[in-house]
Amino acid sequence: MSRISSPGRSKWHLWLPVITSVLAAFAAVVAGIVAVVKTTTEARDQPHLSILAWLVVAGLLAILSREGLQIYASFNAAQSAEKRLIRRDIQAVCQVVRDQLAERFADDVMLLEESRRPSAFRACVYRLSDAPRSDGPRDLERVTQYCVGAGGNPGDVGKRVSSACGVIGLAYRTGEVQVASRKSDDREAFLKEMIEEWGFSPEEAPTLNDTRWSFLAIPLKSQTVVDAVIFVDSEIKNCFDDKVVETFVLPAAASMTIILDGRNDYVA
Repeated sequence: MSRISSPGRSKWHLWLPVITSVLAAFAAVVAGIVAVVKTTTEARDQPHLSILAWLVVAGLLAILSREGLQIYASFNAAQSAEKRLIRRDIQAVCQVVRDQLAERFADDVMLLEESRRPSAFRACVYRLSDAPRSDGPRDLERVTQYCVGAGGNPGDVGKRVSSACGVIGLAYRTGEVQVASRKSDDREAFLKEMIEEWGFSPEEAPTLNDTRWSFLAIPLKSQTVVDAVIFVDSEIKNCFDDKVVETFVLPAAASMTIILDGRNDYVA
């Protein structure tokens, strides 16, 4: 997958008011201290003036502390709002991917939904978890719910998979698009395939959804670093050919790369 270059996201719109306010308050405190020193020196026989001057400095320090706390709270609120917007945008891109694929395979999707099975296509995003593992490679964590069709289960954010397992882990490790299809409709054969070919443990394999037949993972890269992975799966067999990937999924991946722009701090 080719990388989409975009200007680096600057945080000056968050930091500038903080820096300006701190410098102004600091200048006021310094001016107050200078005035106190001068007053104390020139009015040694008038101690009440020195006391008054030091009280002024104390007041300025109190104002500086209060302003600092308010600025810190405002900065955190701005960062939280920005993270929410990023998560909303990448969720929206996933929904577009799911809806376009559903339209492309409309006949098959109608058959699947008429039989009350889960959504034919699901799309979500994984990123490297902040929590290290003591027993092996880092986990990848789901940071969006699945985008699904009517009646489908969107699941929860926070689900983790080892970066050593599955198409998601392979896309993360190699930085390349990964497409796979399961080989058998027999559950035991499916579990064996997940363990022997895709690296899942005997405990992890039974927790996987065995209604899925096609799997697609696309890494989102900033320069040479994989920031996240778009994961799409389907109940339709062998549906992720090159044309489908290039037409429906790679453009969405390019959009999401621009949205993330190398960031990995969009998880609250």
